[in-house]
Amino acid sequence: MIRILIADDQAVVRAGLSVILGAEADFEVVAEAADGAEAARLARELNPDVVCMDIRMPGTDGLAVTAKLTEHWEKNRSESSPKIIILTTFDIDEYALEAIRAGASG
Repeated sequence: MIRILIADDQAVVRAGLSVILGAEADFEVVAEAADGAEAARLARELNPDVVCMDIRMPGTDGLAVTAKLTEHWEKNRSESSPKIIILTTFDIDEYALEAIRAGASG
């Protein structure tokens, strides 16, 4: 079972992704976060396999959260650190590059 955390500031996006991903037999959506601070807290608490992270959220954005979580897991030498997948509607190459630099898997 692949455990997933969805982080997006738009409730309709979180709900849609949760329904789509939750319908797969091998996926379990373990939590949803509405902002970066909540995403960071839930990722540390739940240690999901995958975090679907919105690139832009109020407060701490997805890039900053990705960098903080990557640093946290590297510092704690977590062998089972989650893969972070960045979600965006922006067609800006620099965002993708920043996400990879921050530690995103895709």
